[in-house]
Amino acid sequence: MADNPNILDRAVATAGGAALNELTNGGHEIWQRGAGAFTANNAYAADRKQISLAGTDTLSVSRDGTNKAGNSLYASACVFVLGSGAGATAYREVLKIADGYHHLLGGPVSFRAWVKLAAGVASAVRAYIKTDGTGGATTYSSYHGNNTAAESLDALLAVVPADATYVEVGLAFAASATVYTDNWMLVATAFATDYVGRHPGDELTRCQRYYEIIDAGFDFDGHSSANGNAYRRGTTYATTKGGVPTLTKNGTWTAGTCGQPAVTNSRVNGFAAYVVATNSGPFNSYTDSADDNVTAEYNP
Repeated sequence: MADNPNILDRAVATAGGAALNELTNGGHEIWQRGAGAFTANNAYAADRKQISLAGTDTLSVSRDGTNKAGNSLYASACVFVLGSGAGATAYREVLKIADGYHHLLGGPVSFRAWVKLAAGVASAVRAYIKTDGTGGATTYSSYHGNNTAAESLDALLAVVPADATYVEVGLAFAASATVYTDNWMLVATAFATDYVGRHPGDELTRCQRYYEIIDAGFDFDGHSSANGNAYRRGTTYATTKGGVPTLTKNGTWTAGTCGQPAVTNSRVNGFAAYVVATNSGPFNSYTDSADDNVTAEYNP
C-alpha cells in the first residue's frame, strides 16, 4: 500500500483520518504575484487560483486578512458583478492530468471550500468540480445561504473519467456579491473533508513549481576588452519546474558601461542571464530595488 500514495490517502480518509490535499496553496496563504486586486481573465491571484470570466461579468480578487477562516492567515476576497455570464464566471484551480495527476483517474474526488458573504445574497455562489473525458461532467454544491455566516460548500464527483485531461475545482458566481473564500480541500475520496494544511516550506515549494521570483545572483562586475562583448552567468531555481517556464526580466537595474541584463536558455532547473558591454573597460550591473527581479512561470 505504501507504494501507492493515492490508495494510502483513500484508506486513511475512509478510516476517518485526513487525506492529502491535491491542491496547491489550498489555504490561500501564498500570494507571490502581490495582494491584488486582480481583474483580468485568466489572471492568477493567490498562487494557482485563477480568474475565469464569462460574458460581460467582472471579478476582482484581492488578498484579505480579516474575513478568513479561523485557522488561516489570508483568504481571497472576490468582488463579483453579474453581466451576461449566467453563472459561468469562476475563481478556480485547474489540475492537468499530464502534470502528474494520473492517480486521480478512475476514482472519486471531493471538494470543500470555506465561503462567506459580505451581505446576504440569494443564490450568489456555489462550489463545483468539473472534468472532461468520456462521461465528464460538472457537479455543484448547494448555493451559499442568503446570509453572512461562513459555510463549507461541498461538491462531490463519483468518478474521474479514465480519459480525462483535467480536474477543475472552484467557485462559480451567479449573482453580484462580495465573496470571501479560504481553505480549499480536494481529496481523492467519495466524501469531502475539512482543510488540512501542509508545512509552510512544502507549500511554498509546490507554488514555486509553477511560479518563482528570483531576485539574487545577478550581479555583473568585470572588465570588457571591447564594445559588444557579452558576459553570461547561470542561475538555478529554488524549485525544479514541471516544464520549461517563461522568463520575464522586471524593473530597471543599475547598469554601468553595459546594457540592461537579459535572460535566456530557460530550462526546468534554471536559466542564464547576460549583459552586453557598451565600451571597453570596467562594467557592472546589479539589482537595486524591490521590483528588480526575474520571474519564471510554468502553466501546464
